[in-house]
Amino acid sequence: MAVVGLAHARLHAVPVAPSHSLAQQPRPPALAARALREGSPVELNQADAPTLELLPGIGPALAARILASKREDGEFHSVDDLLRVRGIGPRRLDALRPLLTVTHRRDGGSDTGVNAGRLDLAPGGQGG
Repeated sequence: MAVVGLAHARLHAVPVAPSHSLAQQPRPPALAARALREGSPVELNQADAPTLELLPGIGPALAARILASKREDGEFHSVDDLLRVRGIGPRRLDALRPLLTVTHRRDGGSDTGVNAGRLDLAPGGQGG
């Protein structure tokens, strides 16, 4: 069996376009993390478990309960709907409110966490 040596072989550098493999592309949790850093809220009805786990106070178990609630009870119509999830009370909801938004409502409107579930009690408002 003969061994062929490469001592006399010429190697040419060939320019190669940058690879765009899946490993190099941002994954949804990475996009959500960037959005949070930039001050953009996370869309609650579109968030997956890894995205929810980026939020303060939400670990794997609570993320699973949020997704189960969405699956069993339907989409969230406001950020306040998170109160139906065991483990989310008023204090935790207040911490999450500025980080979340809900844009998939029946009326087609959006409900940011800042105004979620609050009534307009100003004169002429709908509260009351």
